[in-house]
Amino acid sequence: MQVFGKRWTWIVLALILAAGAYYGYGRWQQATGQEQDTGEETLKTARVRRGDIVLYANGTGTLAPAYEVAFAFNTPGRVVEVYAQVGQVVEAGEVLARLDDAEALARLAQAERNLRELTSPAAQAQAEADLAAAQENLNTMRNRLAWLISPGVLNTTERLQKAEDRLAALKAEYGENPTEEQQAELDAAAYEVRAAEAALRAAQAYYEETYLLDNFAETVTNPKTGEVSIVYEYNEATGKDEPVIYPPSIYDIQQAWADYNLAQARYQEAQWYLDALQGKELPPEASGAMLARLQQAQDDVVSARQAVEDTRLVAPAAGTLLSLDLTVGQTVSTAPVAVVADLAHPYVEVYLDEIDWDKIAPGYPAEITFDAVDEKVYTGLVVQVDPALVYEQNTPLVHGWVQLDPGQSGLRLPVGAGAAVDIIGGRADDVLLVPVEALREVSPGQYTVFVLENGEPTLRSVEVGLKDLFFAEIVSGLEEGEIVTTGIVETQP
Repeated sequence: MQVFGKRWTWIVLALILAAGAYYGYGRWQQATGQEQDTGEETLKTARVRRGDIVLYANGTGTLAPAYEVAFAFNTPGRVVEVYAQVGQVVEAGEVLARLDDAEALARLAQAERNLRELTSPAAQAQAEADLAAAQENLNTMRNRLAWLISPGVLNTTERLQKAEDRLAALKAEYGENPTEEQQAELDAAAYEVRAAEAALRAAQAYYEETYLLDNFAETVTNPKTGEVSIVYEYNEATGKDEPVIYPPSIYDIQQAWADYNLAQARYQEAQWYLDALQGKELPPEASGAMLARLQQAQDDVVSARQAVEDTRLVAPAAGTLLSLDLTVGQTVSTAPVAVVADLAHPYVEVYLDEIDWDKIAPGYPAEITFDAVDEKVYTGLVVQVDPALVYEQNTPLVHGWVQLDPGQSGLRLPVGAGAAVDIIGGRADDVLLVPVEALREVSPGQYTVFVLENGEPTLRSVEVGLKDLFFAEIVSGLEEGEIVTTGIVETQP
Protein backbone atom coordinates (compact mmCIF):
# COMPACT_ATOMS: atom_id res chain seq x y z
CA MET A 1 0.00 0.00 0.00
CA GLN A 2 2.84 2.36 0.70
CA VAL A 3 4.38 1.80 -2.75
CA PHE A 4 1.00 2.41 -4.39
CA GLY A 5 0.58 5.60 -2.41
CA LYS A 6 4.03 6.86 -3.44
CA ARG A 7 3.26 6.15 -7.09
CA TRP A 8 0.08 8.26 -6.95
CA THR A 9 2.00 11.01 -5.20
CA TRP A 10 4.49 11.17 -8.10
CA ILE A 11 1.64 11.13 -10.65
CA VAL A 12 -0.16 13.98 -8.91
CA LEU A 13 3.10 15.93 -8.61
CA ALA A 14 3.81 15.42 -12.33
CA LEU A 15 0.30 16.60 -13.22
CA ILE A 16 0.68 19.69 -11.04
CA LEU A 17 4.04 20.46 -12.65
CA ALA A 18 2.60 19.87 -16.09
CA ALA A 19 -0.36 22.13 -15.36
CA GLY A 20 1.97 24.77 -14.02
CA ALA A 21 4.17 24.50 -17.06
CA TYR A 22 1.19 24.72 -19.37
CA TYR A 23 -0.12 27.69 -17.42
CA GLY A 24 3.30 29.30 -17.71
CA TYR A 25 3.33 28.57 -21.41
CA GLY A 26 -0.13 30.18 -21.75
CA ARG A 27 1.10 33.21 -19.85
CA TRP A 28 4.08 33.34 -22.18
CA GLN A 29 1.70 33.27 -25.15
CA GLN A 30 -0.34 36.06 -23.64
CA ALA A 31 2.80 38.08 -22.94
CA THR A 32 4.07 37.68 -26.49
CA GLY A 33 0.70 38.68 -27.83
CA GLN A 34 0.90 41.80 -25.81
CA GLU A 35 4.34 42.65 -27.15
CA GLN A 36 3.62 42.14 -30.83
CA ASP A 37 3.81 45.90 -31.40
CA THR A 38 7.56 45.92 -30.86
CA GLY A 39 8.41 42.53 -32.14
CA GLU A 40 7.20 39.00 -32.57
CA GLU A 41 8.43 35.90 -30.68
CA THR A 42 8.21 32.42 -32.21
CA LEU A 43 9.00 28.94 -30.93
CA LYS A 44 12.34 27.36 -31.71
CA THR A 45 11.88 23.66 -32.52
CA ALA A 46 13.84 20.52 -33.36
CA ARG A 47 12.86 17.21 -34.91
CA VAL A 48 13.37 13.95 -32.98
CA ARG A 49 15.96 12.03 -34.99
CA ARG A 50 18.05 8.92 -34.79
CA GLY A 51 21.78 9.06 -34.20
CA ASP A 52 24.70 8.04 -32.00
CA ILE A 53 25.77 9.54 -28.69
CA VAL A 54 29.10 9.00 -27.00
CA LEU A 55 30.22 10.31 -23.61
CA TYR A 56 33.89 11.20 -23.53
CA ALA A 57 36.32 12.12 -20.77
CA ASN A 58 39.39 13.78 -22.23
CA GLY A 59 42.84 13.47 -20.75
CA THR A 60 46.52 13.27 -21.53
CA GLY A 61 48.92 10.39 -21.14
CA THR A 62 52.25 8.83 -21.96
CA LEU A 63 53.15 5.47 -23.42
CA ALA A 64 54.50 3.04 -20.82
CA PRO A 65 55.64 -0.61 -20.95
CA ALA A 66 53.65 -3.39 -19.32
CA TYR A 67 56.48 -3.63 -16.81
CA GLU A 68 59.92 -2.13 -16.37
CA VAL A 69 62.61 -3.73 -14.19
CA ALA A 70 65.96 -2.28 -13.16
CA PHE A 71 68.53 -4.90 -12.15
CA ALA A 72 72.17 -5.30 -11.17
CA PHE A 73 74.96 -7.76 -10.46
CA ASN A 74 74.62 -9.50 -7.09
CA THR A 75 78.28 -8.93 -6.31
CA PRO A 76 80.81 -6.21 -7.11
CA GLY A 77 83.61 -6.91 -9.56
CA ARG A 78 85.30 -6.13 -12.84
CA VAL A 79 83.39 -6.55 -16.12
CA VAL A 80 85.14 -8.93 -18.52
CA GLU A 81 82.39 -9.59 -21.10
CA VAL A 82 79.22 -7.84 -22.31
CA TYR A 83 76.92 -9.97 -24.48
CA ALA A 84 73.95 -7.62 -25.14
CA GLN A 85 73.22 -4.07 -26.21
CA VAL A 86 70.47 -1.48 -25.73
CA GLY A 87 67.38 -2.19 -27.83
CA GLN A 88 67.98 -5.94 -27.91
CA VAL A 89 65.09 -8.25 -27.04
CA VAL A 90 66.16 -10.68 -24.32
CA GLU A 91 64.64 -13.70 -22.60
CA ALA A 92 64.16 -14.20 -18.88
CA GLY A 93 67.32 -15.81 -17.45
CA GLU A 94 69.51 -14.77 -20.37
CA VAL A 95 73.10 -13.83 -19.39
CA LEU A 96 73.86 -10.29 -20.54
CA ALA A 97 77.33 -9.71 -19.06
CA ARG A 98 79.98 -11.38 -16.90
CA LEU A 99 82.41 -10.29 -14.18
CA ASP A 100 85.84 -11.78 -13.51
CA ASP A 101 84.91 -15.16 -11.96
CA ALA A 102 88.35 -16.81 -11.49
CA GLU A 103 88.23 -16.62 -7.69
CA ALA A 104 84.61 -17.80 -7.52
CA LEU A 105 85.34 -20.78 -9.81
CA ALA A 106 88.35 -21.80 -7.68
CA ARG A 107 86.23 -21.67 -4.55
CA LEU A 108 83.56 -23.80 -6.24
CA ALA A 109 86.12 -26.40 -7.33
CA GLN A 110 87.44 -26.70 -3.76
CA ALA A 111 83.96 -27.02 -2.28
CA GLU A 112 83.00 -29.72 -4.78
CA ARG A 113 86.24 -31.59 -4.02
CA ASN A 114 85.52 -31.53 -0.27
CA LEU A 115 82.01 -32.84 -0.84
CA ARG A 116 83.26 -35.66 -3.09
CA GLU A 117 85.64 -36.80 -0.36
CA LEU A 118 82.81 -36.97 2.18
CA THR A 119 80.50 -38.85 -0.18
CA SER A 120 82.98 -41.20 -1.89
CA PRO A 121 82.49 -45.01 -1.85
CA ALA A 122 85.20 -45.25 0.81
CA ALA A 123 83.40 -42.68 2.97
CA GLN A 124 80.13 -44.59 2.63
CA ALA A 125 81.85 -47.88 3.53
CA GLN A 126 83.33 -46.23 6.61
CA ALA A 127 79.88 -44.94 7.59
CA GLU A 128 78.48 -48.46 7.31
CA ALA A 129 81.31 -49.78 9.51
CA ASP A 130 80.68 -47.01 12.06
CA LEU A 131 76.98 -47.91 12.14
CA ALA A 132 77.80 -51.59 12.77
CA ALA A 133 80.18 -50.62 15.59
CA ALA A 134 77.53 -48.36 17.09
CA GLN A 135 75.03 -51.22 16.92
CA GLU A 136 77.44 -53.57 18.71
CA ASN A 137 78.15 -50.98 21.41
CA LEU A 138 74.41 -50.37 21.83
CA ASN A 139 73.81 -54.11 22.35
CA THR A 140 76.62 -54.27 24.92
CA MET A 141 75.33 -51.29 26.90
CA ARG A 142 71.77 -52.63 26.84
CA ASN A 143 72.83 -56.07 28.02
CA ARG A 144 74.85 -54.56 30.87
CA LEU A 145 71.90 -52.42 31.98
CA ALA A 146 69.52 -55.36 31.69
CA TRP A 147 71.80 -57.45 33.94
CA LEU A 148 71.86 -54.70 36.57
CA ILE A 149 68.10 -53.96 36.68
CA SER A 150 66.71 -57.15 35.02
CA PRO A 151 65.41 -57.48 31.47
CA GLY A 152 61.84 -57.23 32.76
CA VAL A 153 62.40 -53.86 34.43
CA LEU A 154 64.30 -52.54 31.40
CA ASN A 155 61.63 -53.65 28.91
CA THR A 156 58.69 -52.35 30.93
CA THR A 157 60.49 -49.07 31.67
CA GLU A 158 61.00 -48.48 27.92
CA ARG A 159 57.40 -49.53 27.26
CA LEU A 160 56.14 -47.01 29.83
CA GLN A 161 58.31 -44.24 28.39
CA LYS A 162 56.94 -44.84 24.87
CA ALA A 163 53.35 -44.89 26.15
CA GLU A 164 53.82 -41.63 28.06
CA ASP A 165 55.44 -39.96 25.06
CA ARG A 166 52.57 -41.00 22.80
CA LEU A 167 49.93 -39.76 25.24
CA ALA A 168 51.70 -36.41 25.63
CA ALA A 169 51.98 -36.02 21.85
CA LEU A 170 48.27 -36.75 21.35
CA LYS A 171 47.27 -34.25 24.05
CA ALA A 172 49.41 -31.57 22.44
CA GLU A 173 47.94 -32.32 19.00
CA TYR A 174 44.25 -32.54 19.97
CA GLY A 175 44.14 -29.70 22.52
CA GLU A 176 41.48 -29.16 25.15
CA ASN A 177 38.43 -29.97 22.99
CA PRO A 178 39.12 -33.25 21.15
CA THR A 179 36.51 -34.83 18.91
CA GLU A 180 34.79 -38.04 19.90
CA GLU A 181 37.15 -40.06 17.72
CA GLN A 182 40.19 -38.23 19.10
CA GLN A 183 39.00 -38.74 22.68
CA ALA A 184 38.75 -42.47 22.04
CA GLU A 185 42.36 -42.42 20.85
CA LEU A 186 43.40 -40.47 23.95
CA ASP A 187 41.61 -42.96 26.20
CA ALA A 188 43.39 -45.88 24.50
CA ALA A 189 46.77 -44.15 24.95
CA ALA A 190 46.02 -43.46 28.64
CA TYR A 191 45.04 -47.11 29.12
CA GLU A 192 48.37 -48.19 27.64
CA VAL A 193 50.19 -45.96 30.14
CA ARG A 194 48.32 -47.58 33.05
CA ALA A 195 49.02 -51.06 31.67
CA ALA A 196 52.72 -50.26 31.31
CA GLU A 197 52.83 -48.91 34.88
CA ALA A 198 51.26 -52.12 36.18
CA ALA A 199 53.74 -54.23 34.19
CA LEU A 200 56.65 -52.18 35.58
CA ARG A 201 55.44 -52.67 39.17
CA ALA A 202 55.25 -56.41 38.62
CA ALA A 203 58.74 -56.45 37.08
CA GLN A 204 60.15 -54.45 39.99
CA ALA A 205 58.56 -56.84 42.49
CA TYR A 206 60.09 -59.80 40.69
CA TYR A 207 63.44 -57.97 40.64
CA GLU A 208 63.44 -57.42 44.38
CA GLU A 209 62.03 -60.81 45.38
CA THR A 210 63.71 -63.13 42.91
CA TYR A 211 66.14 -61.50 40.47
CA LEU A 212 68.50 -60.05 43.09
CA LEU A 213 68.70 -63.38 44.90
CA ASP A 214 69.36 -65.27 41.70
CA ASN A 215 72.01 -62.90 40.37
CA PHE A 216 73.59 -60.89 43.20
CA ALA A 217 73.57 -63.19 46.25
CA GLU A 218 76.96 -64.28 47.69
CA THR A 219 77.67 -67.91 46.82
CA VAL A 220 80.20 -70.57 47.67
CA THR A 221 81.27 -73.53 45.62
CA ASN A 222 81.89 -76.98 47.16
CA PRO A 223 85.38 -77.90 45.97
CA LYS A 224 84.57 -81.58 46.06
CA THR A 225 81.19 -81.57 44.32
CA GLY A 226 81.34 -78.24 42.50
CA GLU A 227 77.92 -77.45 43.86
CA VAL A 228 77.19 -73.71 44.21
CA SER A 229 75.17 -72.56 47.20
CA ILE A 230 74.01 -69.22 48.57
CA VAL A 231 75.66 -67.85 51.68
CA TYR A 232 73.30 -67.10 54.57
CA GLU A 233 73.92 -64.99 57.66
CA TYR A 234 71.92 -64.65 60.84
CA ASN A 235 69.93 -61.39 60.95
CA GLU A 236 69.50 -60.27 64.53
CA ALA A 237 66.69 -57.90 63.57
CA THR A 238 64.56 -60.67 62.11
CA GLY A 239 66.01 -63.56 64.04
CA LYS A 240 66.43 -65.50 60.82
CA ASP A 241 69.18 -66.69 58.55
CA GLU A 242 68.99 -64.55 55.41
CA PRO A 243 70.96 -64.70 52.15
CA VAL A 244 73.83 -62.31 51.74
CA ILE A 245 73.01 -60.09 48.71
CA TYR A 246 75.15 -57.35 47.16
CA PRO A 247 72.72 -55.48 44.84
CA PRO A 248 73.97 -52.97 42.26
CA SER A 249 74.49 -49.50 43.63
CA ILE A 250 72.36 -46.59 42.53
CA TYR A 251 75.50 -45.09 40.95
CA ASP A 252 76.15 -48.26 38.93
CA ILE A 253 72.55 -48.28 37.66
CA GLN A 254 72.56 -44.55 36.78
CA GLN A 255 75.89 -44.92 34.97
CA ALA A 256 74.55 -47.91 33.05
CA TRP A 257 71.47 -45.92 32.03
CA ALA A 258 73.68 -43.02 30.89
CA ASP A 259 75.92 -45.36 28.87
CA TYR A 260 72.88 -46.99 27.29
CA ASN A 261 71.28 -43.64 26.34
CA LEU A 262 74.57 -42.43 24.89
CA ALA A 263 74.92 -45.62 22.86
CA GLN A 264 71.38 -45.13 21.52
CA ALA A 265 72.16 -41.54 20.50
CA ARG A 266 75.40 -42.52 18.77
CA TYR A 267 73.69 -45.33 16.91
CA GLN A 268 70.91 -42.97 15.76
CA GLU A 269 73.43 -40.37 14.58
CA ALA A 270 75.37 -43.04 12.68
CA GLN A 271 72.15 -44.18 11.02
CA TRP A 272 71.19 -40.61 10.05
CA TYR A 273 74.63 -39.98 8.59
CA LEU A 274 74.50 -43.13 6.47
CA ASP A 275 70.97 -42.24 5.33
CA ALA A 276 72.22 -38.80 4.28
CA LEU A 277 75.07 -40.33 2.28
CA GLN A 278 72.55 -42.58 0.55
CA GLY A 279 70.33 -39.63 -0.32
CA LYS A 280 67.46 -40.57 1.98
CA GLU A 281 65.15 -37.99 3.51
CA LEU A 282 66.01 -37.08 7.10
CA PRO A 283 63.67 -35.98 9.90
CA PRO A 284 63.96 -32.38 11.13
CA GLU A 285 65.58 -33.49 14.39
CA ALA A 286 68.46 -35.33 12.66
CA SER A 287 71.83 -34.36 14.14
CA GLY A 288 75.39 -35.52 14.68
CA ALA A 289 78.90 -34.24 14.12
CA MET A 290 79.43 -36.14 10.86
CA LEU A 291 76.01 -35.17 9.57
CA ALA A 292 76.76 -31.51 10.36
CA ARG A 293 80.05 -31.78 8.52
CA LEU A 294 78.31 -33.28 5.47
CA GLN A 295 75.59 -30.64 5.48
CA GLN A 296 78.19 -27.88 5.77
CA ALA A 297 80.05 -29.29 2.77
CA GLN A 298 76.80 -29.36 0.79
CA ASP A 299 76.01 -25.79 1.83
CA ASP A 300 79.51 -24.72 0.80
CA VAL A 301 78.93 -26.09 -2.70
CA VAL A 302 75.58 -24.29 -2.98
CA SER A 303 77.15 -21.05 -1.75
CA ALA A 304 80.10 -21.37 -4.14
CA ARG A 305 77.80 -22.02 -7.10
CA GLN A 306 75.75 -18.97 -6.17
CA ALA A 307 78.94 -16.91 -6.00
CA VAL A 308 79.70 -17.96 -9.58
CA GLU A 309 76.12 -17.13 -10.65
CA ASP A 310 76.44 -13.73 -8.99
CA THR A 311 79.20 -12.83 -11.44
CA ARG A 312 76.62 -13.03 -14.24
CA LEU A 313 74.16 -10.25 -15.09
CA VAL A 314 70.94 -12.13 -15.79
CA ALA A 315 67.74 -10.69 -17.28
CA PRO A 316 65.02 -11.04 -14.63
CA ALA A 317 62.25 -10.96 -17.25
CA ALA A 318 61.74 -11.09 -20.99
CA GLY A 319 61.63 -7.78 -22.82
CA THR A 320 63.63 -5.05 -24.50
CA LEU A 321 66.78 -3.61 -22.98
CA LEU A 322 66.12 0.08 -22.37
CA SER A 323 69.57 0.68 -20.86
CA LEU A 324 72.81 -1.24 -20.23
CA ASP A 325 75.47 0.92 -18.60
CA LEU A 326 78.46 -1.44 -18.91
CA THR A 327 81.84 -1.49 -20.58
CA VAL A 328 84.56 -4.14 -20.47
CA GLY A 329 87.09 -3.38 -17.74
CA GLN A 330 84.63 -1.34 -15.72
CA THR A 331 84.41 -2.02 -11.97
CA VAL A 332 80.79 -2.19 -10.81
CA SER A 333 78.98 -2.33 -7.47
CA THR A 334 75.59 -3.85 -6.78
CA ALA A 335 73.74 -0.73 -8.00
CA PRO A 336 71.39 -1.18 -11.00
CA VAL A 337 73.17 -1.14 -14.36
CA ALA A 338 70.37 -2.22 -16.73
CA VAL A 339 66.67 -1.85 -17.35
CA VAL A 340 64.44 -4.30 -19.23
CA ALA A 341 60.85 -3.53 -20.21
CA ASP A 342 57.96 -5.29 -21.92
CA LEU A 343 57.25 -3.17 -24.98
CA ALA A 344 55.14 -5.82 -26.69
CA HIS A 345 52.13 -5.09 -24.47
CA PRO A 346 52.14 -1.30 -24.03
CA TYR A 347 49.97 0.73 -21.69
CA VAL A 348 49.11 4.40 -21.55
CA GLU A 349 49.39 6.15 -18.21
CA VAL A 350 46.54 8.65 -18.30
CA TYR A 351 45.56 11.72 -16.26
CA LEU A 352 42.07 13.27 -16.28
CA ASP A 353 40.56 16.33 -14.69
CA GLU A 354 38.99 15.80 -11.27
CA ILE A 355 35.48 16.50 -12.64
CA ASP A 356 35.78 13.39 -14.86
CA TRP A 357 36.14 11.02 -11.89
CA ASP A 358 32.76 9.38 -12.69
CA LYS A 359 33.63 8.92 -16.36
CA ILE A 360 36.47 6.42 -15.98
CA ALA A 361 36.43 2.92 -14.52
CA PRO A 362 38.08 -0.44 -15.26
CA GLY A 363 36.51 -1.94 -18.36
CA TYR A 364 35.73 1.37 -20.08
CA PRO A 365 36.98 1.55 -23.70
CA ALA A 366 39.40 4.27 -24.71
CA GLU A 367 40.64 5.97 -27.89
CA ILE A 368 44.23 7.20 -28.01
CA THR A 369 46.10 9.42 -30.43
CA PHE A 370 49.85 9.92 -30.14
CA ASP A 371 51.68 13.13 -30.93
CA ALA A 372 54.22 11.11 -32.93
CA VAL A 373 51.58 9.52 -35.21
CA ASP A 374 49.28 11.80 -37.20
CA GLU A 375 45.66 10.85 -37.91
CA LYS A 376 45.89 7.43 -36.30
CA VAL A 377 43.46 6.43 -33.53
CA TYR A 378 44.37 3.50 -31.32
CA THR A 379 41.97 1.62 -29.06
CA GLY A 380 42.40 0.26 -25.58
CA LEU A 381 40.70 -0.62 -22.33
CA VAL A 382 40.92 0.97 -18.88
CA VAL A 383 42.48 -1.62 -16.55
CA GLN A 384 43.18 0.42 -13.42
CA VAL A 385 42.06 3.64 -11.76
CA ASP A 386 43.78 4.87 -8.61
CA PRO A 387 41.32 5.15 -5.70
CA ALA A 388 42.75 8.52 -4.67
CA LEU A 389 43.46 11.67 -6.61
CA VAL A 390 47.05 12.54 -7.44
CA TYR A 391 48.47 16.03 -7.49
CA GLU A 392 50.53 17.58 -10.26
CA GLN A 393 51.63 21.16 -9.60
CA ASN A 394 48.97 21.36 -6.86
CA THR A 395 46.25 20.32 -9.31
CA PRO A 396 44.11 17.28 -8.36
CA LEU A 397 43.94 14.70 -11.16
CA VAL A 398 42.47 11.26 -11.76
CA HIS A 399 45.22 8.74 -12.50
CA GLY A 400 44.62 5.52 -14.44
CA TRP A 401 46.07 2.98 -16.85
CA VAL A 402 44.82 2.01 -20.30
CA GLN A 403 45.98 -1.22 -21.91
CA LEU A 404 46.25 -0.88 -25.67
CA ASP A 405 44.49 -3.53 -27.70
CA PRO A 406 46.99 -6.02 -29.17
CA GLY A 407 47.59 -6.42 -32.88
CA GLN A 408 47.34 -2.74 -33.81
CA SER A 409 49.82 -1.58 -36.42
CA GLY A 410 52.14 1.37 -36.03
CA LEU A 411 52.75 0.94 -32.30
CA ARG A 412 56.55 1.08 -32.54
CA LEU A 413 56.67 4.22 -30.45
CA PRO A 414 59.22 5.29 -27.86
CA VAL A 415 58.43 4.86 -24.19
CA GLY A 416 57.16 8.17 -22.85
CA ALA A 417 55.48 9.21 -26.13
CA GLY A 418 52.79 11.81 -25.39
CA ALA A 419 49.15 10.99 -26.13
CA ALA A 420 45.65 12.43 -26.03
CA VAL A 421 43.22 9.99 -24.43
CA ASP A 422 39.43 9.84 -24.73
CA ILE A 423 37.75 7.57 -22.20
CA ILE A 424 34.35 6.42 -23.44
CA GLY A 425 32.11 6.55 -20.39
CA GLY A 426 28.99 5.62 -22.30
CA ARG A 427 27.80 4.95 -25.82
CA ALA A 428 24.47 4.45 -27.54
CA ASP A 429 24.12 3.84 -31.28
CA ASP A 430 21.08 4.45 -33.49
CA VAL A 431 18.92 5.90 -30.72
CA LEU A 432 16.40 8.75 -30.58
CA LEU A 433 18.05 12.11 -29.91
CA VAL A 434 16.80 15.57 -28.98
CA PRO A 435 18.77 18.71 -28.13
CA VAL A 436 19.33 19.11 -24.42
CA GLU A 437 17.53 22.48 -24.63
CA ALA A 438 14.28 20.58 -25.16
CA LEU A 439 14.44 18.91 -21.75
CA ARG A 440 12.66 20.26 -18.66
CA GLU A 441 13.81 18.54 -15.46
CA VAL A 442 10.75 18.45 -13.20
CA SER A 443 12.53 16.47 -10.43
CA PRO A 444 15.91 14.74 -10.13
CA GLY A 445 16.15 12.36 -13.06
CA GLN A 446 12.56 13.09 -14.24
CA TYR A 447 12.16 15.03 -17.53
CA THR A 448 9.42 16.46 -19.72
CA VAL A 449 9.39 18.06 -23.19
CA PHE A 450 6.93 20.17 -25.14
CA VAL A 451 5.81 18.32 -28.27
CA LEU A 452 4.00 20.13 -31.08
CA GLU A 453 0.64 18.46 -31.67
CA ASN A 454 -1.55 20.12 -34.29
CA GLY A 455 0.64 23.20 -33.99
CA GLU A 456 0.17 23.44 -30.22
CA PRO A 457 2.87 22.57 -27.66
CA THR A 458 1.85 19.66 -25.41
CA LEU A 459 3.76 18.66 -22.31
CA ARG A 460 4.92 15.04 -22.28
CA SER A 461 7.03 12.98 -19.84
CA VAL A 462 10.06 11.24 -21.33
CA GLU A 463 12.68 8.78 -20.13
CA VAL A 464 16.21 10.03 -20.76
CA GLY A 465 19.29 7.83 -21.22
CA LEU A 466 22.75 9.17 -22.04
CA LYS A 467 23.23 12.91 -22.21
CA ASP A 468 26.14 15.08 -23.29
CA LEU A 469 26.47 18.84 -23.64
CA PHE A 470 24.36 18.97 -26.81
CA PHE A 471 22.05 15.99 -27.16
CA ALA A 472 20.11 13.57 -24.98
CA GLU A 473 19.04 10.00 -25.67
CA ILE A 474 15.29 9.46 -25.42
CA VAL A 475 14.54 5.95 -24.17
CA SER A 476 10.75 6.33 -24.22
CA GLY A 477 8.09 9.00 -24.61
CA LEU A 478 8.83 10.23 -28.14
CA GLU A 479 8.73 8.90 -31.68
CA GLU A 480 11.14 9.57 -34.50
CA GLY A 481 10.10 12.61 -36.52
CA GLU A 482 8.08 14.34 -33.80
CA ILE A 483 8.73 18.03 -33.23
CA VAL A 484 9.82 19.33 -29.82
CA THR A 485 10.33 22.90 -28.71
CA THR A 486 13.79 24.01 -27.65
CA GLY A 487 13.12 27.62 -26.65
CA ILE A 488 12.02 30.96 -28.05
CA VAL A 489 13.58 32.95 -30.83
CA GLU A 490 12.77 36.65 -31.33
CA THR A 491 12.22 37.94 -34.87
CA GLN A 492 11.75 41.55 -36.00
CA PRO A 493 8.60 42.38 -37.99
